Amino acid sequence: MGASEMSPDSQRSSRNLRASPYATKQCRNGDRRVWWFIILTRGKVGVMIMGDGWPQTGEGMADFVSKLGPFLKKMLGADARPRPDKISRWARALAT
Repeated sequence: MGASEMSPDSQRSSRNLRASPYATKQCRNGDRRVWWFIILTRGKVGVMIMGDGWPQTGEGMADFVSKLGPFLKKMLGADARPRPDKISRWARALAT
């Protein structure tokens, strides 16, 4: 529906207003890219923020995987163990 087809009150409604043309250009000089991962497990949510200069490569993902174990222990507690009833056949095949 175009602006000419709307009532004057509808044209001023916030959901019908146009967005700023600068809304997609939010990057400023000096901004940094931050890589992060959201971890969902056993009803808990955690956010792992990777360090400065983390490469988005296979080596970077290997770094992430190496940090995942300690992160999960901190998130779930040191005595947390895998649930045998929840382990998939694929994961059991990898473990052997």
